[in-house]
Amino acid sequence: MKNGFLKLANVTPKVYLGSVVDNVNEIKKALKKVDADIVTFPELAITGYSLGDLFYANDIINEAELAVKEFLNTNTFKGIVIMGAPIKIDNALFNCALVIQNDVILGIVPKSFLPNMGEFREKRWFKTDYDFDTVVYADLEVPFGNIIFADEFNKIKFGVEICYDMFAPISMSSIYSINGCNLIFNIAASDEVYGKDESRRNFIASKSKECCCIYSYTSTGLTDSTSSCIFGGARVVAQNGKILNSAKLYQLDTDIMYTICDIDKINYARDRFIALNDSIGIVDTYMQNVYFTLGEKEYLPKIDSTPYVPKENIKESFETIANIMELALARRIEVTNSKSVIVGISGGLDSTLALLSAYKAFKRLKRDLKDIIAITMPGLGTSTRTKTNADVLMEKLGVTRREISIEKAVLSHFEDINHDKDNLNVTYENAQARIRTLILMDVANDNNGIVLGTGDMSEIALGWATYNGDQMSMYNVNSNIPKTLVKFMVKCYADYEFKDCKSTLYDIIDTPISPELKKDQKTEDTVGKYEINDFILYNYLENGYTVEKINYLLGKAFDIDGTSYIKNFFNRFYSQQFKREASPDGIRVFDMALDPRSGFVMPSDVLRRIK
Repeated sequence: MKNGFLKLANVTPKVYLGSVVDNVNEIKKALKKVDADIVTFPELAITGYSLGDLFYANDIINEAELAVKEFLNTNTFKGIVIMGAPIKIDNALFNCALVIQNDVILGIVPKSFLPNMGEFREKRWFKTDYDFDTVVYADLEVPFGNIIFADEFNKIKFGVEICYDMFAPISMSSIYSINGCNLIFNIAASDEVYGKDESRRNFIASKSKECCCIYSYTSTGLTDSTSSCIFGGARVVAQNGKILNSAKLYQLDTDIMYTICDIDKINYARDRFIALNDSIGIVDTYMQNVYFTLGEKEYLPKIDSTPYVPKENIKESFETIANIMELALARRIEVTNSKSVIVGISGGLDSTLALLSAYKAFKRLKRDLKDIIAITMPGLGTSTRTKTNADVLMEKLGVTRREISIEKAVLSHFEDINHDKDNLNVTYENAQARIRTLILMDVANDNNGIVLGTGDMSEIALGWATYNGDQMSMYNVNSNIPKTLVKFMVKCYADYEFKDCKSTLYDIIDTPISPELKKDQKTEDTVGKYEINDFILYNYLENGYTVEKINYLLGKAFDIDGTSYIKNFFNRFYSQQFKREASPDGIRVFDMALDPRSGFVMPSDVLRRIK
């Protein structure tokens, strides 16, 4: 250091999930390029974060330790290196940060608070309890626990916390700060959903202010798993409430972000921050309880009738959601080694959004658009309007267009199962959906491809999909996009990205929503208006409101008696969980998803109903 300036490097490396040797080699390659005093790599960078039950595999844990030992023997980086690794001690596995200088591990810091909700299940594999302060790891005796790393000459004291640690009511960063740390490092694995990047940046800025420190945050990136969520490689450095630097999300290759920090400036700010001294010992301070009761009055905030649809920063919001969808699909195409993507095109909103996402994903991957195979499958209820829009859209996008009529196959199937073709019951409808799915799956097999799902979050919530028909695919980019947001996304694509298709896309938006399994069929005649259903879905999933409160808000937002909507929505929602249990992988955009693996968990045989 010179004149109190410290250079940090935050690195999000390309992840080879489960391949320890490749991950460590990627770290070493990055370090050869790094010019900094302290460099950080993400949580569990040595193995990848999303291993799931492979964390139980002793061979992977042993490989990680051997790789660390080899790294120490060959490390030429002269500064401090901080990286994440799973470490087993006495049959207990810990999610840890290694702090390394040259060929020495200065200390190992375990994660203190393990997230165990939604897509995060760390308590399934990792522990937090320990009663030792040193361990033998990589043939070295190493300090273990909550450690302050100090360079007294340069007036640096730093602590390390891991991802979720910073969200605890009394966070490790707060404790470190109270005990003299002017620099906090957080190595993380933070997934991306709509709105999270901004809230995370704001939180990190706030945390740096609260702790009067430099806060350096490094998360894993796009090349970790995208089975149910996407990691963006977020990196942020903030100093006493101000963001000094942040990285661009969604880098496919290893990416390095540099930030120069002023240690003298933060130390001066800490000297004047009286609350630091006053907070010493606060963790052990006796707390007494204070009680009060609020008077019962009615206060009603402004109600957003379409809460899933962005109202501010329209283009930026659209781009954020589009990036998540397009890049998740691009990554899935890569990891499945798929030559093609197969999309069933109806001329409706959902299949249009899926096709546009596939188009952009192929552009990002620099793939031939002809390997997007878009198939129209006119059936017994297909309208001229939707078929025309589908044909025009496919032609203008330059994808491979195929038309396969299902009428002959459906009528033949009706004969096989002895179903009267004039009986327009659920069999009449579902047979068409299942035959379409059969066609898509077989074409995918024939072209080394994956079938892209089109069903949106609203349909998934209501069970408005044929089981083992349009409910099934190999990956679904729309699974966390409610219908009102689908319309928003298609409109934004028309306005910002696909202006040559604008008139067609606008007509698709204006077309009444229908599966077109029968003539003149309109979905909202059966399930109700999607705007109202999405309002119910949002307030139930995102806000946790009771049925009574949602019903009350429906009256205020839409000037209706929402009783029938409430009954229809929740009875469908509860009874259709069996379809969600069998849903394919799909990318998350919002904090709350209906994916049973990382979102809403509910038994498929629940008996709860609204009467």
